Amino acid sequence: MPEKEQKAVGSNIKSPLMTPDEVAAYLRISKATVYSKRCRGEFPEGSVVKPFGKLMFLREKIDQLIADSIEPPLGRSK
Repeated sequence: MPEKEQKAVGSNIKSPLMTPDEVAAYLRISKATVYSKRCRGEFPEGSVVKPFGKLMFLREKIDQLIADSIEPPLGRSK
């Protein structure tokens, strides 16, 4: 019996890196829009990485993009 069982790739462990497909699904936009926004520099600085030449996004920066986009509640100003 093995001492430690290894989890399969793609299990419930969240990678710190996201593919363009994952970013598109996460933000509910098309993959083409992800690439367009990347080319226009609309993602936060430092969110795009290219390990081994493959385009990836840092999950932490994408989560921060969402947090920074939250609008204040509507209501009367004091």
